[in-house]
This record gives sequence, C-alpha cells and structure tokens, in this order.
Amino acid sequence: MTLLPRIALTTSLILLLLFETSAHSQTFRWDNPVDGSWSDTSMWDPIGTPNTSTHNVVFDAAGGNANQIYVIDYSGLNLSINQILWTDPGAILNIQTTNSSDASLSLGSDMTVHGTLRLLSDFDGRDVSLTRAGMIAIGATGSLEIGGFSTASNTFRNLRADTFINNGSVNVFQNARLNQGNGVYTNNNSFQVNSAVSLTFGVNNTFNQDAGTFDNQGTFRFDGDILNFNAGNFTGNAIELNNSTFNNSSTGTGTFNLTGGNSYSGNVDTGQFLNLDATSTANTSATVVADFTNFSTINLTSDFDGRDVALIRAGSFTNATNGVINFNGTSTAATTDRNLQIDSFVNDGTVNIDQDTRFNRGNGTYTNNNNINVASGKSLTFGVNNTFNQDAGTFDNQGTFGFDNDTLNFNGGNFTGNDIQLNSSTLNNLATGTATFNMTGGNLYQGDLNVGQFLNLDATAAGSTSATAVADFTNFSTINLTSDFDARDVSLTRAGSFTNAAGAIINFNGTSTATTTDRNLQVDSFVNNGTINVDQNTRFNRGNGTYTNNNTINVATGKSLTFGVNNTFNQDAGTFDNQGALRFDGDTLNFNGGNFIGNAIELNGSTLNNLATGTATFNLTGGNFYQGDLNVGQFLNLDATSIANTSATVVTDFTNFSTINLTSDFDARDVTLTRAGSFTNAAGAIINFNGTSTATTTDRNLQIDSCRRH
Repeated sequence: MTLLPRIALTTSLILLLLFETSAHSQTFRWDNPVDGSWSDTSMWDPIGTPNTSTHNVVFDAAGGNANQIYVIDYSGLNLSINQILWTDPGAILNIQTTNSSDASLSLGSDMTVHGTLRLLSDFDGRDVSLTRAGMIAIGATGSLEIGGFSTASNTFRNLRADTFINNGSVNVFQNARLNQGNGVYTNNNSFQVNSAVSLTFGVNNTFNQDAGTFDNQGTFRFDGDILNFNAGNFTGNAIELNNSTFNNSSTGTGTFNLTGGNSYSGNVDTGQFLNLDATSTANTSATVVADFTNFSTINLTSDFDGRDVALIRAGSFTNATNGVINFNGTSTAATTDRNLQIDSFVNDGTVNIDQDTRFNRGNGTYTNNNNINVASGKSLTFGVNNTFNQDAGTFDNQGTFGFDNDTLNFNGGNFTGNDIQLNSSTLNNLATGTATFNMTGGNLYQGDLNVGQFLNLDATAAGSTSATAVADFTNFSTINLTSDFDARDVSLTRAGSFTNAAGAIINFNGTSTATTTDRNLQVDSFVNNGTINVDQNTRFNRGNGTYTNNNTINVATGKSLTFGVNNTFNQDAGTFDNQGALRFDGDTLNFNGGNFIGNAIELNGSTLNNLATGTATFNLTGGNFYQGDLNVGQFLNLDATSIANTSATVVTDFTNFSTINLTSDFDARDVTLTRAGSFTNAAGAIINFNGTSTATTTDRNLQIDSCRRH
C-alpha cells in the first residue's frame, strides 16, 4: 500500500471511530473464562473487555464481522491479550497512538495475521509497540504496515517478537525498529522500506532473508546483529551492517555496506556488492570465517585520515574471472591503510588500487592470473614474509609496487608501467614477460633476465645493495648496478656461473665517485657475450672468480675496473676499450683473442698469459709472471715503482715482435725481465732500458739463458 491511500484511510478511521463510539456497529468476539463461551462486543475497548490478559480475541467473518476494522486507540494503558485468533483476511487491526499516549499491545500467545496489521503513530514522541515473547507471523494473505504521520526521530514504532515470519507483505512507511533482544525475523515474501525511512534493530537480533524480495528504498541497518541472506533478493539501497555478522549463502541480488568490525561468510555472487567503509570515528574490517569467492564487486574504502579498512581471511579467497576488487576512498594520508589480509589470495579477475593499499597477512600468498592496476601516485606494498605470484595476465603499475622482506615469484604474464621495488626480498624470475625490477638492501635472485626485463640494483643513502643469485643465470636484457651515495656499495653475486648474452648490457654507474664506493661483480664464472659499460669505479672481485670477455667491455674516461685477489680474466674475443684504468693485483690475465684498445692494462704482482695477436699495452709492476710472444701492436712495459722493484718472469720461451720497455724512475728500484730459457728479439722489434733514475744502485736487468737478436 502506498502512502497516499494510507493517509486517506487514516482520515476515514477517525470518522469511523466516532461512529463506532455512538452507534456500536463494529463487533469482535472474546471468550468467557467462566463457561468457555464466546461473546460479541460492540467495539474494541480495553476498558470494555474484561480480564483481557487471559482472554482470546477472534477476528473472523462470523456474525457479519467480515472485513471489519479494529482499533486500539486509548490512553494510559498497556493492553495485554492472551491470543488473537485471526481468520478473516479482510480484517484490519490498527494499533495507534493518541496525541497524549503511547500505544502497546502484548500477546500471550502466537499470532498469525491473515488480514492487515498496522502500527501507527501520528504524534511526535508517541511510540507504538507490538510485543510477543513467541511468534508473530504474517500469513500469505496478510500484511504489516508500519506508519503514521510522525517523522520525528524520537518516535518509535516497535515490533518485538522472539520469532517473526513474513509470508505476506511488510511495508515500512515510517521509521521502525525490530528490537526484541535475540529476536529472529524472517522474510519469505515481500518486505519494503520506503524512501527516507529507516528500519533498524536492537542488539543481538537475527534477520533471515529466506525468499521473496526485500526492497529497501530507505535505510535498513544492523548494529551488533546477524543478517542471514539465504535466498530471494535485496533491491534498492544498500543494506547497512555495523559490528554485525553477515552470512551470505544466497545467489540473489543485494548491496551491503559494512562498518566497524564485522564477521562475513559466503561468496559474493553476481549482482551482489560488498562495501567495506571506514567511518570518521572508527576503522572497518570484515573477518571471513570460511573460504570464499568474489564473483561481483568488493570495495574497500576509506575517506578519513587514519581510518583503516581491512578484509581478513585465515584461509583462501578467490577473485573470480568477472570479479572486481577496488581499494579506494578520498583519504591520501600515509596513516590510512586499506588492507587485504589473506592466507591465500588468487586473482582471476580485476584488482584496482586507486589509493594506497597493503597486502599484509603474515606469510600470506597472493597470486595474480589476470589484471591488477595500481593508479598513478598510489602504492601497493606488503608486510613481512608475504609471497606474491605473478602467474599470468598483466600487472599494470602506474604508481608504486613494493616488497620489504617478501618474495616475488614472476612465473608468467607481464609487469607494465613503473618499476617494481624490492627491498631485502627474494625475486624468482621464471617468466619471459616484461618487467623492471629495482632492488635495494640484501636480496636473493633466481632466473634468467629475458628480453624486455630490466634489473636495477640501487644503493641507497641508508645502506648498500646486493643481489645474490641462487642459481646459474643469463642476462638477455639490461642490468644496472648503481650507487649515487658515497661509501654505499652495490653487488651482484653468484657462487656459480653468470652469462651476459649477445645484445645484453650490464652498466656499472651512479653519481658517487668516492674511492670508498664499490660496484661489485662477484661471480665464480662470468662470460660476457654482450656489452659491459663501466661508467663508475667497479670491481670484479669474487675470490678465485673467472671473468671472460667475448664481445665488448668499455671503461669510461677517469673510471676504473679492478679485481680482487686470485681472480682470472680471459680476454677471448671482441674489444676491451679501456679509456680509464684496468688493473690487476695478484690476479691472472689471459689474453686469448680480440683486442685491448685505449689505455694500458695495469698488472701488479699478477700473471699475464699473452696468447693473442690483437692489440694491447701492458704495464707491469711488482713481481709478475709472463707467457707468450709479444706481437705487433702489443707493448710490454716493466715499471719499477717508488716503493718496490718490478720483475717479469717468463714461463716459456718467447719472441718480441714489438716493443718492451724496462723502466725505473726511482733510485735503487730495479726492473728485471727473466727467462730460464730462450728469448728472441725479432727483426724490427725494440727493447728499451730507460727511466729517469741514474743512481748506480738502480738495475735494469735482462736475465735470459739464451737471448737472440735478429
């Protein structure tokens, strides 16, 4: 029934009441407690109905009583009736207030309404109540209307029943409450809350939506209650739940807004919407009590600074193919968290990060198989010891996607947009899709770096950065080792082999030029088939490591590439362009092929195995070992230093086809070339004994068993 007919009917009732008082035309029947007989009376009047709490009242069609209107309209009394026996579907019972009094009716027995029951208050502050410590049911032909003219917030229309079942229709025309403590209210047919009107509960009540349609055009709100959505549909406005329990086992439609701390169970099916909204006064959370799947839309929203919103499951949660999860709201404060706290989360649909969000279940596992979008200027971060699996689909990061002490498994799909940030985390890169990874702190790395992938190791102002590869791997793309901060090192380490493939690039760079800043490649066996650019001071310093160049290595002007102790460098092919400093200390240089161009190679206390015909200039200091002919385009310089003599002990017979210089610029610092065998200085070749020292204590020595000059 709409509001307009209700107003007209109320006016008729006022006239009818006046008529009833004078003409006594309205009747109902009540039972006589003495002999059990039934009597008729001319009007519904508590004063005129004796001992009502022990009597039964009948609304039926007997004696011409069909389709009657019965009114409880009185002052100062709370009416109690044992039982209303209602069989007349045309009967109307109005329980209504006066301008001076509330109205209430208490039932001693269960009642089923087969006609129309109305709870009416036309006067501000005047309450109307129907109470049953048992069951009130609205039959299939019955209806309950809660209304009246009063719109005041201090006017309460109360239905209090241990059990209420609606099999007919309920229309809430004005603010109403279902507020029996621990009451259970069930809808099986038609239930409507009209526009600008609210239906609320007391504490610890249960509402079962079992069938039919609950059409909420106003406000339907739970506070500390239970909503069981078992079947049927909710239409209209969202259902409001605060600090309540929501058991959603239906596939029907509905929109549900949760605030405060809530308990949730059930899937979110197509046509259903679940909104978690932080408020200005409190955080909001939904703790899910069983594994569930989202087939529709879930929103986690905070519009208030410092007010968090969280969806929690100590188990699994799946966002289905058509499912959407939005993390949003207007609050941009760093103190505002939007949290997904799940043991195991799988996204097969779409996740939109439109405000700063955290996936922060301790030891949680989060998997993407479809679409995750991080909006520009927003962030998705993790708590400690979480695992994220990028298995398929696209993760589009237009903001910040960061890990701290977590694990990222890149198994498939693509990362697009901005770089992925990993701090002191593990990256298992087993995919061929696109991605850019920025590492800080101490990290673990596994997998080849494929075309379209970029790996950046960046030292920070607060600490050095390292990546330790846990398995042999190949770089097919670009790796950057960068330090912009003095004394902050950056290192790539592998206790095994690492290959820089043809077309791949490794850059050692950054703005720090301090001698205390190290950019380190620490690998047992490294092979360069691509390009290495040493744009800042760098060290290849794995103990007993072997480094091989087959293509291009460039050392920039004023920069250095040095080695730790007992490392081996193989120049097998390609070009090593040294415009800065390339220095070996206690190491081995095997010149097997290709060319060295640019500045001289510095070897101190090292071994030079010169087995190539390419160009090179070698400066030796300290005590060195030498092997191989010195070919055209190659130069061998033995230079004494201010602190030590220099020598080169040749381990096999050899021939000089170019130029050898034995130089000492320092008094009493000797320079010596030694061969326990033969040495030939070929036609056109030159050996120079020189330097600025003229002291008699300075020796320039050629110590050869057999020396030939051609």
